[in-house]
Amino acid sequence: MQLPLVSILIPFKNTERFLNDCLDSIRIQSYENWEVLAVNDHSTDHSLSLVHGYADNDNRIKVFQNEGKGIIHALRTAYGKSSGLLITRMDSDDIMLPNKLQVMVDSLRRNGSGHLAVGQVEYFSHRGVSDG
Repeated sequence: MQLPLVSILIPFKNTERFLNDCLDSIRIQSYENWEVLAVNDHSTDHSLSLVHGYADNDNRIKVFQNEGKGIIHALRTAYGKSSGLLITRMDSDDIMLPNKLQVMVDSLRRNGSGHLAVGQVEYFSHRGVSDG
């Protein structure tokens, strides 16, 4: 049985110091049928080139420019490009535990349509939680 594709929507802007950890945490997931739709929200640092480097080495990672400005437009851009039966989002300054996608997919498959699965992330920004 084909496992459902999970689309992971990641808007990013000037988060180059966190992106390696973020993307590495996805690449080591125990559940491997995923795609990343990373949307550059007008970064002025090296975030875009860093994500392109990952995309060059893993065809599951796709990079797009924000069709608008801000996180909502970036998420809409990513969602419009997604192919997954299941959708999740992730901030570019977070990391996933290695089995997060597997736990979420198993929960959704067990409970059926009309259900929502959420998972924790490890937050590692030096600023803490803000109004963002």
